[in-house]
Amino acid sequence: MAKKIFVLALLAIFAFSAAVMGGTVKTQPIKKARIITGDEQLPQGPVYPLNPNLIMDSPGIIVGTTHYDYQSNGSTGNRMVVCSDGSKFFAWMNGIGYPRPRHIYFNYVDASGNWFSNGVGDRVNNDSVGGYCQVSLYAGTRGAVSYHGPANTYSKIAIDADPPGFGIFSYGDPPDLINPGSARAMWPYIAVDRNNRIHVTMSESTTNAGDPQRFMYARSTNAGSSWTTLQFVDTVMVIAGLPAASPVSDKVAIVYSKTTDTSTQWYNDIVYILSNDGLTWNFTNRTNVTNYGTDNDSLWAYTDLDAIFDYNDNLNIIWNAQWVTAEGIYYRTHLLFYNSGTQQITQVRSPWPDSLWISGGCDYGAWNRPISKMNLGVYHNNNVNGIFATWTQFDTSDCSSGGYSNGDIWMSYSTNNGATWAAPVNLTNSHTPDCFAGECDSDHWSTLADVV
Repeated sequence: MAKKIFVLALLAIFAFSAAVMGGTVKTQPIKKARIITGDEQLPQGPVYPLNPNLIMDSPGIIVGTTHYDYQSNGSTGNRMVVCSDGSKFFAWMNGIGYPRPRHIYFNYVDASGNWFSNGVGDRVNNDSVGGYCQVSLYAGTRGAVSYHGPANTYSKIAIDADPPGFGIFSYGDPPDLINPGSARAMWPYIAVDRNNRIHVTMSESTTNAGDPQRFMYARSTNAGSSWTTLQFVDTVMVIAGLPAASPVSDKVAIVYSKTTDTSTQWYNDIVYILSNDGLTWNFTNRTNVTNYGTDNDSLWAYTDLDAIFDYNDNLNIIWNAQWVTAEGIYYRTHLLFYNSGTQQITQVRSPWPDSLWISGGCDYGAWNRPISKMNLGVYHNNNVNGIFATWTQFDTSDCSSGGYSNGDIWMSYSTNNGATWAAPVNLTNSHTPDCFAGECDSDHWSTLADVV
């Protein structure tokens, strides 16, 4: 039986008054969302103290805690890896308070179940601040963490030592200055290929909400000691893109949401760029998986996706999509999957919600949809090549008194390259409707290891 271990987080938000529940609607207005950096001012008012023992309805083991449950602007990516010896490495953005101090924390458990730090963890970064981390596996048994640091470093990586799991890290500084100009690339996503080459993608930090961003790439072949020059991949409107490396070949892919209209964040196709050797790239040679702009309907991708190579060396991609029309953005969200071997798009689950959304009092938050933050993992044993998918799902029957929707983590799987999917299962099933701040059990920003 495959088990998924969650990084459990609790963010306490003070609610000044109960939200007024409105009627039901099928669309929301089209507007530009601002990227969350962690510098936002916290509203004045008392803050509930962190109390991880208050709510225990969600299953799993507590790896660590945080006041900053917002772990990514777009694609959730990976924040845990299963090592070749059966040990597991975790990393997350830990808000000691909100919004600062904020650091990258890790935890580690060996194959015998011995934890580095039971339910707490320790700092990865030696900087004054760190955030928005991602994890890949280096040399089979060591966690490799990417994150963005303070203003003098922007994007960084940290690699666990050998032997691993003792909180000793070496650090690398990928190039992040975008030429021409003085803009910086941040929010790094990382993949380490089977040759231990480190691939990092980053997005430009812009001034205004909805500004186009340059999507960038860099690579290291020596554990982050030196890097290629920072290379321009494409212009994007959302932070969705990430690299994926094959476990059985030298293939590396960069998958992202490609904008078709720089006046909005909502018109995107899912595309990927493939390097067969992990070294040679042609960033103009893109495969457009969706081609939404040419099919005469109104379905478009947004900012959540994940990608993974399976043990047949095929690239698998999962994303959410919704109708965008002159009426607005439809709440009804599709969860879709693509396999490069079959070149078919299939539906992981039926569109959600089945009915309309509440027009007020059940907000699922910035950069989210009713189905959000999907993740893929692969299973390979006895010639069975399984694909597992997890995601956050919001439900209007589970809304807090402060007007926020509480999430649950759902899962499905396929054993035929995504042609068909098992009935979705609610892994957490932790409803707390009408809960007050500090008493809500909302499961979100889960992470699924690449190896299930």
